[in-house]
Amino acid sequence: MWCVERPGSHPDRSRLRFRFSFRVLHHIRWVRKARVSFWPFEKPDGSTIAEIYPTLFRKAATDSLVKLRSVQELNDALAALGSDAMPPSTESLSDHETDALISAAGMRCVAEKRTTWAHPELTSHQVQREGWIFGVAEAEG
Repeated sequence: MWCVERPGSHPDRSRLRFRFSFRVLHHIRWVRKARVSFWPFEKPDGSTIAEIYPTLFRKAATDSLVKLRSVQELNDALAALGSDAMPPSTESLSDHETDALISAAGMRCVAEKRTTWAHPELTSHQVQREGWIFGVAEAEG
């Protein structure tokens, strides 16, 4: 939920996104009380919010950065992550839909691995200040 753009690009929009993100996080914490954790800043306990990067899961499943645009491409990627295939369909899928599906499969795949939650850098000052993208430990290995 941290929104960062490259230095010098749309500074007003970056500040707006950053403020919006914190407002959303504070609202979630207020509504859910202590029943939600923000990883990696807090240990997962019940519902957990983490930053993800769909390209990370797509690259892990396909060894490519190319967007998945067909059910067959998606099913091949889902199989690589140990997930069931989508049923046959004549409808085309948008890259947003395939990103959401591959992200869900990727999160499920790496969430059960201890290294996902125990990467040595997770306790560093920088990570505790800036955050970490969920699944990076698996992408490095």
